[in-house]
Amino acid sequence: MSTRAELDTLLEQLDQSAPFPEGGNGPRGRQGSPAKVSLPDGWLNDPDDCTVPSAADVMHSGG
Repeated sequence: MSTRAELDTLLEQLDQSAPFPEGGNGPRGRQGSPAKVSLPDGWLNDPDDCTVPSAADVMHSGG
């Protein structure tokens, strides 16, 4: 789909009487204790450094 009109056409085909799934309003995200945050070595040494870290564009880098 590439236009809003196409999206509207697809949405019109949905069954408006379909019930909302049970559990659809359940919790999202982490449910346990928060994960420990860890920054790369030297990350906070120079807050004004705008250098992009090497391999920052790797698909599995997490960022």
